[in-house]
Amino acid sequence: MEFYYDGKQYGKEYFDFTSSEWGTEFGVSQFIMTAESPGDKCALPVSKTSFTDADAKVTAWAYYRNFEAGKSYQLKWYSPGNVLVQKHEATQSSSTSGGCAFGGIETSELAKYESGSWRVEFYYNNQKYRETYFDFYSNTPKPEFEVTKFIFSKQAPQNTEACQEPSSSGISFDDNVSGVTAYIRYNNFEGGNKSYEFRWYNPGGRTDGKPAQTHTGTATGDAAGSGCAWGTVSIETLRTYGTGQWTVEFYYDGRQYKRDFFNVTVSRPNPFAMTEFMFTDAVPADSNIQCEKPASVLSFGDADEKVFAWAAYNYFEAKKSYEFKWYSPESTLAHTETGTRDTSLTAGCSWVGISTEKLREYGSGNWRVEFWYEGQKQGEKYFSFVSSKDRSREKNISPLSQAIRIWTLRSETSV
Repeated sequence: MEFYYDGKQYGKEYFDFTSSEWGTEFGVSQFIMTAESPGDKCALPVSKTSFTDADAKVTAWAYYRNFEAGKSYQLKWYSPGNVLVQKHEATQSSSTSGGCAFGGIETSELAKYESGSWRVEFYYNNQKYRETYFDFYSNTPKPEFEVTKFIFSKQAPQNTEACQEPSSSGISFDDNVSGVTAYIRYNNFEGGNKSYEFRWYNPGGRTDGKPAQTHTGTATGDAAGSGCAWGTVSIETLRTYGTGQWTVEFYYDGRQYKRDFFNVTVSRPNPFAMTEFMFTDAVPADSNIQCEKPASVLSFGDADEKVFAWAAYNYFEAKKSYEFKWYSPESTLAHTETGTRDTSLTAGCSWVGISTEKLREYGSGNWRVEFWYEGQKQGEKYFSFVSSKDRSREKNISPLSQAIRIWTLRSETSV
């Protein structure tokens, strides 16, 4: 209530009004944005929906009713890129039939993000009741992103929310560690759709080629400004590539900002392990591109052109060799095929095929195939082959039977 005499204000006072028509449920009757600093008596401020650098602060103001003691409200501020920039929370110690809540953010903080439409949400007791929007445009140049620290450690950060850096760092590691973590601190991370990436290149790997491992992240859900990021390469991966120097590059928004190196000494490489071994009647996917598991087939016949043996494995070392050995039903070594890998693989596969024409030379029955790695047998598996054109029977005819058959054929021809 304001009192005026001769056009001049002489007094102002407030009172609360409660109506049974309001009910007893919590509600928000007004939710606005303002450039004013609200007073302590819940006077309605002047609403404003567009702000610039000329405004010192943007404030969200809400009027509510039936606020229960012990419950809380929240104001959540989202940038045009949908980044949660700020969250304000307060709890009422006593119940009230009506009151107001407000919270603000400096425009210097808004200027760290892209210009555009901002969203503010109002929550009561963890339930969203209202949301409103305002526009903010800034001509203030954004400071350049910079990396202020880049270290390697055998430990990952413990307190991730506080960006606590690892307690130790170094550039030389052995294979007694669980992994190596690359950790950076930065300033001026711009909010929105900006992203970062770690690229890990193994010893002997080309930095203009495919990395051995990558870690990526975005600013979504994180405040802009200063902060930290990290990624870890496991001991299993380190052992896969052996002793040597690793290269790690850090990118922000597609641009490289840091490159550094660390050394690893490997005394115990990961042991090779075959994980699957099977047969199939179709050409498997290219093992140099993908290792898609084929359909398993255990019985073959004249309708099949080839039998394929497929093996999947872990920790194949570069320049090591593998071999498939095919044994006939009589345990005769009928065919072998070998291969190597130019690069180490944490997981991979290999396959070879043999024609059923070749199988007919040795006969129908249960064939055995063995898979070997570096001269050590890793496993074996059987498949069944049945043919009506089995040529092995001809090989097993005795000299007397062959002579009788030739004499019979000649006699039939001369008749």
